Amino acid sequence: RRKLSNREREELENLPQKIETLDQELDELNARMADPDFYKEPPALIKSTNDRAEAIPNEIGIAYERWAELDKQSGE
Repeated sequence: RRKLSNREREELENLPQKIETLDQELDELNARMADPDFYKEPPALIKSTNDRAEAIPNEIGIAYERWAELDKQSGE
């Protein structure tokens, strides 16, 4: 087991907040998309919002994987 670098330690400390922020962003996007008026918006905005909502779960998964990896390396 190797010690984490300062950068890795900082990353590990920040991952829970990053995941929470992504969860909040996804909740906000889903609430916007649930509003019937949302689909009166320009098509480019609808597409970018949908694309972002589809990308966030993958980003959350990557963050959890990185958290587990750093946590295992740190021995905590």
